[in-house]
Amino acid sequence: MKKTIYILSALIIIVFIRCTKLDLVVPDIKVTTDKTTYFVGEEVKFNFEGDANFVSFYPGVGFFTNTLYAQTSTTFAYRYIYKDRNSVENGRPVLAFNNKFSNAATKAGSMKFLCSGDYNGSGKIADVNSATWIDLSDKVSWATTTTDVTSTIDLSNYKKDGMTYFAFKFTGEEAASRFGFAISSFSLKNYVPLANGSVEELYTIWANASFAPYSQVTQNDSLAYWTTGTTLTAKTLPAKSPAINAWLITGVKLKQITPDISMKVKTFGEVVPSFYSYQYWVPGEYEATFVSSNSTIYGKNEVVQKLKIVIVDK
Repeated sequence: MKKTIYILSALIIIVFIRCTKLDLVVPDIKVTTDKTTYFVGEEVKFNFEGDANFVSFYPGVGFFTNTLYAQTSTTFAYRYIYKDRNSVENGRPVLAFNNKFSNAATKAGSMKFLCSGDYNGSGKIADVNSATWIDLSDKVSWATTTTDVTSTIDLSNYKKDGMTYFAFKFTGEEAASRFGFAISSFSLKNYVPLANGSVEELYTIWANASFAPYSQVTQNDSLAYWTTGTTLTAKTLPAKSPAINAWLITGVKLKQITPDISMKVKTFGEVVPSFYSYQYWVPGEYEATFVSSNSTIYGKNEVVQKLKIVIVDK
């Protein structure tokens, strides 16, 4: 009797698995609009028929600022053709940061800013010393007081396929006391020109210093002379502290950008809406793309539908 139960149970499981696989159907969502040309700011109503587990929308919009209508999109871009793009060759990476003395007695020249294309990222002083470092200190506007000074540095000449490393190097001899630096508003952005060269789109790589990975490397001991966070600080040290050679190193791929993303229309368990509305704020021709999908642990079926939308001034 037990054997019969086991056999029946196995048959039920097999039948269930086969039925589950057969349930993976192709989405049949159809999207239409009442017209193809709209005015700036006019509601574009995308009408839906059919069903799918998931529906997402790429309006075809990049980064823009429209002063006439006070509308901006500077955080994300929404184009299907760039959903998998995470690097570019023609970007212009720009680093910006503020720096200032921690104390009026900070010694000018004790801070350097350097770049390396062959450092291996090990965090060992021997590898730091053997790497080739380009001194970019002359590109920085260094503070001479406790008031912030801003620097903006174009890093286009230092792009490579792999990692490029940057370092703040804080040095000092044994002294009665030693006063450090504070570095803030540290950001890295990649400016990418549009195909027609009319404007550059801005991709933020690091919004502030806390987004960048760091390793500290010191010449003489293992003490952490730097504190990290949204502000980078080379510490003020007490009297008779030993001479130091303290590096703060971070690495980045200067060709990287953030892929374009989609907007959610429907997720699993929700009902497909009868329509989805969107407003375009810059004149032009857009490729509005809807991606419908059904998925299980056994696979995924996806349907992509594109519509041309033309936006004109009022």
